[in-house]
Amino acid sequence: MENSDQKTDLQEKMELTSPALAQLNQIRKWTRFLAIIGFVVNGLLVLAAIISLTFNKSGIVPIEAGIAGALPLLILAGLYFFPVLYLHRYSILSKQAIDNNDTSLMEEALKFQKKFFKFIGILTIVFLAIWTLALFSMIMGDLIAPSPF
Repeated sequence: MENSDQKTDLQEKMELTSPALAQLNQIRKWTRFLAIIGFVVNGLLVLAAIISLTFNKSGIVPIEAGIAGALPLLILAGLYFFPVLYLHRYSILSKQAIDNNDTSLMEEALKFQKKFFKFIGILTIVFLAIWTLALFSMIMGDLIAPSPF
C-alpha cells in the first residue's frame, strides 16, 4: 500500500524541463500536420463514395456496383475519422497546455493521445485477426479442394 502512495506522490510532483516541453511542442506540430492530412484523406474517401453513387444515376454502372464501391469507402472513412479526430484534439490541447503552462490541459491532451493509440491498437488487432482467419481459410480451402494445377 505504501508503495502505491509513494508512486502517486511522485506522479504529482513530476515537472517538465524546457527541452522536454520543446520536444512536446515538436510532436504537437507533427500531430497537427498528420491530423490535417487525415481530415483531407477522409474527405476524399467520402467524395469518392459520393462519386461512386452518382455514376449509378447516370446509368453508366449498375446501382449494385456503385453501392459496392461506395460502402467500403464509407466504412473506411468512418473508421479513419475517430483516430484523426483524437490526434487533432491532442494537438490543439497540447498547444494550449504548453503555451499556458497548464497541467490540466496537458492531462486532457494526453487522454486524447491515449484514445488515439488505443483505437489504432484495437483496429490493428482486429485486422490481424481477420487476415489470420482469411489465411487459415485459404489454407484449409486448398487442403480440402486442392487446385488441379
